[in-house]
Amino acid sequence: MNNVSSDKLYIPNIHPSNITKSPAQYKQGVFKDSKMSRGGDDKARLSESKPAMNANDGRNAVITKNETLYIAAQYISNTVFIMYLSVFISLVILRDRKWFYIILIVFVVNILATILKICLMRFNYGFLHRPGKCVDENMDYDLLESNFILEGIKKTVNSDEYNIIGFPSMHTMKATMILALTYLFFPKYKKTTLIVAPIYLAILAWARIYLDCHTVLQILGGIILGVGVAKVSFNLCN
Repeated sequence: MNNVSSDKLYIPNIHPSNITKSPAQYKQGVFKDSKMSRGGDDKARLSESKPAMNANDGRNAVITKNETLYIAAQYISNTVFIMYLSVFISLVILRDRKWFYIILIVFVVNILATILKICLMRFNYGFLHRPGKCVDENMDYDLLESNFILEGIKKTVNSDEYNIIGFPSMHTMKATMILALTYLFFPKYKKTTLIVAPIYLAILAWARIYLDCHTVLQILGGIILGVGVAKVSFNLCN
């Protein structure tokens, strides 16, 4: 509804939905109103933002992070699926069944880990919970999280309660599994993997912690589980 001043001047009604959104913020669901402030300060922080809406389950989270680092952390988190996709591409191009083993192992373990997190929902230990309101940054086309099996499993529980559980870190667990399985199945990549893995996992760990999705303990739990499952799976395949 529009307003009229005492001088009968037309005053447009500014609704929050009309606030300008940058492409990156629109993609992530973060509606930012700080750019409408005086001078259009490019260094405005997301602490001035309105609550960020989670596209999957409707959770609200107040973002108090540096905008550039926040968006960078989200993109870094999404590289886990890109790793998984690269394994599939390697399978298509190289036609080595070992790549298929990696795809299958990560897919199955991701489902089992989701069931584990559902089981952990009955416990109220602090170390199991996320340190903050983690905004879900998963890509819509992430088949690891958007497949019909996981969607069916998650429908059986309350999504808000499920998303509180942060142990183990699924992102670091999946990334560790892919790297560890590549190391084990392909000896020729061992040297490269030993160099890349620590650097990548450190950056990924920073991203997950910066997004308030996980604690250091939850990150370490994901890495340990990833290495352990990779070793057991490798032995079973051989």
